[in-house]
Amino acid sequence: MTPKIPSDYIAGYEKARLVEPEIADNYIAHTTIGDPDADPVVDLLFSMPAPERARLVEGWMGQDEQIVRDAPELVRNFFEKVDDPPEWFDPSMARAGVRGFHNNLVCFCKPSSPGCWWKVSRPISASPLSSPADCGSRASAG
Repeated sequence: MTPKIPSDYIAGYEKARLVEPEIADNYIAHTTIGDPDADPVVDLLFSMPAPERARLVEGWMGQDEQIVRDAPELVRNFFEKVDDPPEWFDPSMARAGVRGFHNNLVCFCKPSSPGCWWKVSRPISASPLSSPADCGSRASAG
C-alpha cells in the first residue's frame, strides 16, 4: 500500500525515488506516522496566528519563564514531558541529525511557505545546500 504523500513532498519524492527508491519510500513512511503526544500540541499551535505560535515556541526554547507559565496547559504538559529525555536518547546522534537537517533545510522547507516560520541565519557546516535546485545535485554529482 502506498502511503498518502503530503502535496509539498511529491516533486522531491519522485526525484528521490529515481536515485534511492528504498530510502525515499522509507522517508515518506516515517514522516507520515503520527505522534500521539505531539499531534494535539501541533494542532493547537497551528490553530494560532503565526506570530503567536512563533512567540510561544521561541519563548519556550529560550526558557522565558513568563511565556512558559502562561502557555496553554496542553503545551505546558507536553514540553514538561519532553524536558527529560528517555534513557536511550543519545545527544551526539541528535546533533548529527540536526546538522544534516539544517544543511539540507532548503529541501524540506520552501522559504516562501507559510509553514516555514523559522529562519536559518547561517549554515551549520561548511557545505549546506543553498537552493531547492541543489537538492538533487549531490546525488547526481556522485
